[in-house]
This record gives sequence, structure tokens and C-alpha cells, in this order.
Amino acid sequence: GELLRLECEKPMSTSDLSRLLPGDGGPVPGRLVETNLDMEAEAGGSMEEVIFASEPEALQFAPAAPRTYCGKLVRRVDWAEVRSNARAYFNLLLILAIAYLTIFCIFGEISLPALYLILIWQAAHVGGFIFDMIRLPSILGMMLVGFLLRNLMGPILDPLPESWVFAARQACASIVVLRAGLEVEVTKLRQLGFSTIRLIFLPGISEAFVIALLAQQIFDMPIALCFTLGFIMSAVGPAIILSGMTDLTAKGFGVGTGVAALLVAASTFDDMVSVCGLSVSIGLAFASGGTGAAILHGLLNLVVGFAGGIFSGVLCWFTTFWNTPFKRIVFLVCVAQAAMFGMWRAELYGAGPLWIVALGMTAAYGWRYGTMKYEWLAQPGLHPEFVHSADSVLAVVWEFGAKPLLFGIIGTSIYVSRIEASYVSNSLALAAAGLPVRLLIAFTSLFGTDLTISERCFSSCAWISKALFQAVFGSLPLQVADKGDAQMQVFGQIILTASVLEIVIMAPLASLVFHKLGPVLLRKAQAPKKTEVAPALAADSSAIMDLLSRPIRFEDTIFERQQAISNVAAKDSRRILHNFD
Repeated sequence: GELLRLECEKPMSTSDLSRLLPGDGGPVPGRLVETNLDMEAEAGGSMEEVIFASEPEALQFAPAAPRTYCGKLVRRVDWAEVRSNARAYFNLLLILAIAYLTIFCIFGEISLPALYLILIWQAAHVGGFIFDMIRLPSILGMMLVGFLLRNLMGPILDPLPESWVFAARQACASIVVLRAGLEVEVTKLRQLGFSTIRLIFLPGISEAFVIALLAQQIFDMPIALCFTLGFIMSAVGPAIILSGMTDLTAKGFGVGTGVAALLVAASTFDDMVSVCGLSVSIGLAFASGGTGAAILHGLLNLVVGFAGGIFSGVLCWFTTFWNTPFKRIVFLVCVAQAAMFGMWRAELYGAGPLWIVALGMTAAYGWRYGTMKYEWLAQPGLHPEFVHSADSVLAVVWEFGAKPLLFGIIGTSIYVSRIEASYVSNSLALAAAGLPVRLLIAFTSLFGTDLTISERCFSSCAWISKALFQAVFGSLPLQVADKGDAQMQVFGQIILTASVLEIVIMAPLASLVFHKLGPVLLRKAQAPKKTEVAPALAADSSAIMDLLSRPIRFEDTIFERQQAISNVAAKDSRRILHNFD
């Protein structure tokens, strides 16, 4: 199960491999490409100093260094990637320093709070970088650094106004919610099977109900606020699932089984369900008036959010006006920020995230499928590349700017002096109670599919991936709560504590599921043997290579060469595919 990849000058057999170590006849001529084998003790020297040469006498061995865990960890770090990330980080830091200096020279002391936000962002970057190096989720490092800044060096951040923290948190949240909206493909709902629909709705809603009912008994919170906590804690993280499944499929696990497509598609829609539930429940929790007014306020959040998002998303279809990537991304970001802050000022606290999700979803739908038919308003044809270009820009903004700042701010929101031991123990109890319910419902939701029992077990375990939704919305009740209402402030602090603990527990568990459990439970695709390749395929491949290697003549065009290659590749395609099967 260890990794040893060599490029050798001759074919190697098992007996050849046994000659790699000194004392057994010398090594096989070739060069070491990649290894994580711990061969130093047997070799009597450091692997870095072993020279694979044609003459065994050319080998030189140095005394072996003491074997330690830290030594192995440092040797496995990709130092080229470390240097590249460090250069990008310092370049961005220099740009920010110059920009802040310019702003300070213009506005003076009023811009001082921005310096504290830059400090949090910089420290969170360093914490995430260190946790990445030791193979732990970077978000934990970002939150830890923010927590240490607040509780060990508290006076440093005391001058930072709460209004600036709120604005930074809302701005970062709007970026990630907009990305989630762009990734939703509405047409996929018609293509998804009934089992996928069950996976979207049942596990999250079931866990939210269990957590809400238990929270009402444990904390004696209003039932609407309990459901707010339930929907915050039950939402999955599509980014974690996408990253984990990408790594597994790259290694050949789960390829062709439909597990990856099932989990990625369902996780995206699961967040939409959580946003809808959160919007209604928080609207009910903080509405003024009686029960009827509270219900109307919750429904108003839902209607205004979806209607406003769909309307602004339709405006994105007018691609004759937004005819460059810069214009499109500026329009999307400005509308998202206006919706997030505008709905807050209108006291429709749940409508802002819904508006942004509907904005991204509607814009992406129009760009992918060319819904606008008037050529004087929209460019003709389908333009899925508009979605990809917008998402790629938002991904850079999120990774380098919004993500470290958001998780750093979440860390600074935790005051040890304000947290009682009962908050922590009761929050852990809620997480422990909701987890088996989610696993059981997710497993039973997949009955009726072609997945094996082990694949259903992996899919249900992967459904515990949580981090982003809790970081974005975990502090929302504390922000909404009236500063003069001490009881609501306590409830908001409880919800924030439970959200942070959910991230701290579930993020490492999800990492273990994908890196340790995935290779055990998922089937690995077998590469086809050379004897199974159809002769017709080899003939067609050689014809394609002849076309590609033919010198380009002046009268040739790229289109003509592509057509010729396509014609050759399509020849006898049914027979070739039949032979593969």
C-alpha cells in the first residue's frame, strides 16, 4: 500500500525491486521519481542521498538521521507549493499595505478599523497555511488564530468597532452564498431520481427537527429560535464534499458508480433547503407582534428573497449590456452586497441570503440555456462559459480574501469569559444527538438505488461534511438580537458556540471520511488490459496521430483538421464501444 514510482532504464520484475537496497546486489539503473517508503533504516542512509546509477559502486550513503514523526511530516511537505503560496501571500499583503496607506492618507483616523481587519486576515492566512502543511482543515487554523487574538491578546482588537466586524462578515458571507447560487442547476432537479430527492430533504430536515426539539428542552429557547439553530447545524458543506470526491475519483475510487455525482448534486440543493428553513425560522423568531404577524413576517422573508433574486437574475441575462466578464462580475457582486445589507436594514434578516441564492441560480440558468431570445438584449447562443468565468473570479476572491477574513472573525467572536461550561457540554450533546439521526436517514434514503451497501454507508458518512454554512450564519442570531435584551443575547451566544463546535468536530471527521474511509468502502476502477483493446481502436488512434503529426499547410484551417480527426474518431464507434463493454 505504499507509494514507490520509478523511471527505470529496463523493465523491472519483483526480483529487480528486491535489489533496490544495498547489500542485495546493488540497485536497478534508473532514477527515483516519487516515494513515501520509509527505507532509510534498511538502506543505512538518507533516501535523498541515494543515487540510482548504472554502476553500484557509484552509490554513496550517509548515516541515517533519527526517525521522528515531525521529520517524516516535514519531508512530505511540497516545498515548491509552499514557496509559491508564500510569494502570492506576500504580494497580496504588499498590495493591501499600499492600498491601506493610500486610504489612511485620504480619510485619516476614520479608516483605522480597517487596519485591525487586515491584521485578522493576515493572521488567519498564516494559521490556515500552517494547518494545511500538517494535513488538517485550514479553516480550523483560521478560527484558532482568531480565537487566540481575541482571548490572549484581547486589547489589540478592542478598538475594532462592532459595526465594522458586522459589515466584513456580511460582505464575506455574500460572496460564498453567491457562489452557491451559481453552482445550482435547476434543470438537474428533473434529472435526479427520487432517492436523490430524499437525500436532499430528509436527512437535513430530520436533524434540524431533532436538534430543535432537544434545544427547546435543554436551553428553554423560543421554538422558532430552536429551529434557527437546527437549520444552521444541519446544513452540509458542498465545497468539502466536492473537494473530497475530486481527490477520491482522481485515485480511481467511486468512478462509474454515480456516488460523486449524487453527493455533489444533492449537497448543493441541501443548502438551498437550509437557507429557506433558516429564513423562515429567523423571521418568526425576531418578528414583532403576535403569532400571526410572526408567521406573515417569515413568509415575507421567503417571498421577497426569491422574487428579488429572480428579478435581478433576469437582468443578468441582458448580455448585450454585460458583454465583458468584468461587467458581469461587478454587477453580480454589487447586487449581492446590496441585497445582503439592504434586507438587513429592512429587518428582513432571512431575505438577503435567499435573494443572493436566487440571483446566482437565475443568472446561471439564463447563461447556460440562452433563455433570453431577443438579440438586441442578449447575445445569441448558449454561454455556460459566463458561469465559469464568474465563478472562477469569485473563487479567487473567496480563497485569498473572504475565507480567511470570515473564519478569522468567527474565531474572534468567541469570548471565553462569556461562555459557560454548560454551553459547551449541551452543544456537544446536540451535535451527538443529531449525528446518528442524519447517518440513519441518509442511509435509508439511498434504498432503491444501484449503490452497494458499502457505497451507501460511505454516502451517509460523507453527509456529515459541515463547516461553511455554520460559519456564515452561526453568528446571525447574535447580530439580530437586541443589545438591550440580555436573554436574547445569551441565546445568540449559545447558537454561535454550537455552530463553532459543529465546525471543529465535523470538519476533521469529514476529512477522515474522505481520506481514510473512502478508499475502503468505494470500489476502485480497474484499468483495461492491453489485450482487451479492440484492434479497430488502435487503427483509428494511429490514424488520428497521423493527422495530428501531419505538417500544417498554408491552405489548412484548424476547423478542417478538427473535422478530419472527428470523422476518423467517429468511424465504427458502435463496434469499438461494444468491444470495450
